[in-house]
Amino acid sequence: MIVNTLSCKLLLLVLLFIFVVQPSFAQKEISNFHYSNTGITYNSGNPQTIPGIPTPNSEWSIATISDSIGNVLFDFSYTNPTVGSFRNGVILDKNYQVMPGSNLFGPHYGYGSTALVAPVPSNNSKYYLFYQVSQTFSSSARWVLKYAVIDMSLNGGLGNVISADNPIDTTNADQLLTPFTLVQQRGSDNFWVVTCKANSDTLYSRLVNSAGVNNNKVISKAGTVWFTNVSNYVNLATSHDGSMIAGARIGNLIPQNICQVFYFNSQTGKITDKVSTKIYGNPYLGTTPSTLNVLEFSPDNRLLYRLYSVYKNFNGRCANT
Repeated sequence: MIVNTLSCKLLLLVLLFIFVVQPSFAQKEISNFHYSNTGITYNSGNPQTIPGIPTPNSEWSIATISDSIGNVLFDFSYTNPTVGSFRNGVILDKNYQVMPGSNLFGPHYGYGSTALVAPVPSNNSKYYLFYQVSQTFSSSARWVLKYAVIDMSLNGGLGNVISADNPIDTTNADQLLTPFTLVQQRGSDNFWVVTCKANSDTLYSRLVNSAGVNNNKVISKAGTVWFTNVSNYVNLATSHDGSMIAGARIGNLIPQNICQVFYFNSQTGKITDKVSTKIYGNPYLGTTPSTLNVLEFSPDNRLLYRLYSVYKNFNGRCANT
């Protein structure tokens, strides 16, 4: 079972439908969402605010995971220094105390806005945490996909970070930000980590099983070749039945503002055939999608929601809406 733990941006989409989970996954594991010093819980069936969440020396929670009855297990966030300084990842336990082993998250210039959590296959006490870090503080920063392992059987049941900053994938030097998603392998508790290659039609699938993260990747040439020096997609999302993957990207021209949906074989990891392609935006009318791009499938997998911001030109000035 896969836990699609959502970033703060996705909270807007969560309000559209209460349970955004894989069908084989109990609903309570993602019933809590923490951000800044507050949060939202769906444990009662209706969204309720959780005020007064302490976030010591951190900006906001990127990922929150709970147990099968809705009790928070841990948060993943990062420290909030001055702009241009290094940041450190940190795991907070259910008591909002820094979890032992958080020092294994090395200093980085930045952390991506999305982190995904999944149980370690064939292990009821360990979790994988997948996240992105940037290597430089600039608009052309190189991003690397990494993972950590959290063992909830340690520290009296409060958990311990036993491994962190393990690289799983690196981008080309000229790529800005590579999105990723997780897909459960059909008929097992194994899952795939799906990424895409810069300036290419290539997508990669790596199987994660009880032996760990497989370095051998399944290569699929199903994407679209865009212009040079741009990343293929800024976000990837998985349908709840694991049969489709959607990707969205942004740009200053209409052909760049696009959303595509692919078939995914969760048994083999192969991505084939674009199911749908939708072009958004008209830069001549000042509605070019900006950096906020969030995708989510409806619970019945019939609809794909895309949340994005646009730049509008007001008398020569741009505003982000």
